[in-house]
Amino acid sequence: MTLTISRTDLARRTRDAIEHAQRGETVFIESYGAEQAAIVDARDYRLLRAVAVFQSRPLAPATDPTATPQGLSEQ
Repeated sequence: MTLTISRTDLARRTRDAIEHAQRGETVFIESYGAEQAAIVDARDYRLLRAVAVFQSRPLAPATDPTATPQGLSEQ
């Protein structure tokens, strides 16, 4: 579930917004009808960052058929 609140409401209901995020909900902060930011649980944030880092890594040579093995010789 998500909660959407205005920046003004966030100033008044910060504790409530944080409690929603700690329960696994995403809290979107709006200003003039446009999303400005999101509050998520710290564990969810760390998981999202880990997935983003993992997905941004280049393919390992074992999974890239065009890659040439390096560092080993026939000797």
